[in-house]
Amino acid sequence: MGDKASNMEIAIAGYEVVLTVFTHDAFPQNWAGTQNNVGSAYSDRILGDKAQNIELAIASYSAALEVLTRQAFPQEWAITQNNLGNAYSKTILEEKAQNIELAIASYTATLSVRTKDAFPQNHAETLSNLGFAYQNAQRFSDAYTSFHSAIETVELLRAEIVSGDESKRKQAQEWSNLYRSMVQVCLQLKKSSEAIEYIERSKTRNLLELLFSPDLYPKLAIPEEFKNQLQQLHQDIEEEKRRVEQAEKSNPHDINRTQLNKLRLMVKFTSSRKRR
Repeated sequence: MGDKASNMEIAIAGYEVVLTVFTHDAFPQNWAGTQNNVGSAYSDRILGDKAQNIELAIASYSAALEVLTRQAFPQEWAITQNNLGNAYSKTILEEKAQNIELAIASYTATLSVRTKDAFPQNHAETLSNLGFAYQNAQRFSDAYTSFHSAIETVELLRAEIVSGDESKRKQAQEWSNLYRSMVQVCLQLKKSSEAIEYIERSKTRNLLELLFSPDLYPKLAIPEEFKNQLQQLHQDIEEEKRRVEQAEKSNPHDINRTQLNKLRLMVKFTSSRKRR
């Protein structure tokens, strides 16, 4: 509610007040977390000079990384590195080409923590960001590789992303930019047949959302056995995810995700079989 620009200014002012208490020396982790928030606020700021706002965001993220190291806080480090990459990607100053390369370096570093097995959805998001950066740098072969891996992960996670939760459906819609960019990159690389393939894949990826929309059941005439099979796989995935999360708390360095990945592959296979 209210005016978004004014709300962002209030947020920035609030974070600056917080930093008078959460100092680097007294509360280093809280200070770093607040610096990360400041960076996000400046990155999305509406008022002021856009180029300067992005530079302030980069400075805040860089400051946060003084404390949020990969060794001490790997997940927080990865989040901040990804945010830093996003900020570098938005730069509009003369050294934009250099900043795009810095964005690529940040996204690449992020992927050392956001692996496909440990954080598949975050992995896909960062791969997408990396692909967009490569595309902006006109490094189309690298962009193709990143987009290809991101799409493979997205389609593996399709059942979880569109499992009925509204926020997940919204995120599923956001992947459309990934497919669109992949098509553009394929055309740049003279891969016309693959461009057509990804256009078709972008159309069919909404199948599960259609299947589990109550309003569309009467229109689609989909066998109950097929719907029940997918629903059971969804439940099995959620149960396995909870098991992995519990195991991760007790022993984060020895997690077996084989069964979870197997279930995801089963969903992907079942969905593709239905399309045929």
